[in-house]
Amino acid sequence: MNQVPFGFTPNDGPQPFDLSNMGAMLQQLGAMMQRAQSIPAGQIDWDTVRQTARQAIAASPDPSVVDAERERVRAANELAQLWLDGITDFAAPTLASAAWSRSEWLEATFDLWKPIVEPVAKSMQRSVGESTSMQMPEGVPAELAAMLTPMLQMAAQMSTVMVASQVGQALGSLATEAWSASDIGLPMNKDGVTALVTSNTHAWAGSLELDVRDVETHLAVREAAAQRLFAATPWLRTRLQDAIAEYAAGVTVDTERLRELVADIDVSDPDALQAAMQGGAFEVPLSPGQTAALARVESLLTLIEGWVDHITTIAIGDRIGTSIAIREALRRRRAAGGPSEKTFQHLIGLELRPKKLREASSFWASLDQAKRDSVWTHPDFLPSVDDLENPESFVTP
Repeated sequence: MNQVPFGFTPNDGPQPFDLSNMGAMLQQLGAMMQRAQSIPAGQIDWDTVRQTARQAIAASPDPSVVDAERERVRAANELAQLWLDGITDFAAPTLASAAWSRSEWLEATFDLWKPIVEPVAKSMQRSVGESTSMQMPEGVPAELAAMLTPMLQMAAQMSTVMVASQVGQALGSLATEAWSASDIGLPMNKDGVTALVTSNTHAWAGSLELDVRDVETHLAVREAAAQRLFAATPWLRTRLQDAIAEYAAGVTVDTERLRELVADIDVSDPDALQAAMQGGAFEVPLSPGQTAALARVESLLTLIEGWVDHITTIAIGDRIGTSIAIREALRRRRAAGGPSEKTFQHLIGLELRPKKLREASSFWASLDQAKRDSVWTHPDFLPSVDDLENPESFVTP
């Protein structure tokens, strides 16, 4: 049987409303609006983000870290720092070693997600607020339209909670897959802690049928290398965040698509409104400025990941017998992206992973240590995408 908008089913004559279904929808809308009204315009509801993320993490086992795991990570970090000394000119910052549960990863990285997420999320909310007033689609009963129109005109306010819920789901998903604090290409910890998420590293080692100590030591070297790079180049994190903010400035809403999504809402499903808002209303062609900003993000992430990959390879050498297998698995994961990365990509429209990792790693390998590390002195010294494919043409500072 065909269904008309909002879940009403036609028959040969008038049919009364299903008040129980309508009540559930109105209750959901009322709760969302009440929460949205408590958040200042243009702000992100980070309390809802945290709550939603923690609920997503709680859906799967999240065992507490035991002393043996902490000792294993501490030993891996000590080896990592020892192996990196002399391999790079970048000194080790003052670091502590930590073994995190998934919930601890969320809390430790939470504040560092804000400058990445906020520009895009705020632009989404602004775009919804600036869009034209939504009209009820044809076929909606007049009584229902009269009740829903004022609520739908509050879409900008409701988007505050809905965006927060989506961000929370994405972070909760990332927490179940993240190995460390720098999985997305930049360290997501402000306290200088070199950390591994032990339940995730253990699960990944099991999927590869490799010894967890080998895997965690390899990951510890990567983590320590990334920490050294960012500590030595304080401009790098800001450069990435500025490119993300420039991309976000051009985010707009497809009003016609938003109207279509509203027309498909089924009042019998309490999650229908949120699902509709996730259905593609913000998928619009990129402006030239956004395209350029995305290219800068992609280029920086590729250079960072290539440097870390190369430094990790030479630091480990033949010390770990399975390092080649681990490295290839890491490259495949970083190239293709896991489910959580794809969730985040859909949410903010950014691919937070490198494109030409092998070329970047080979490029850094073509330079001697002094030249390789001096390139990071200033952003103007960094190689271009063309340089990655033609290293001999690159002139070092």
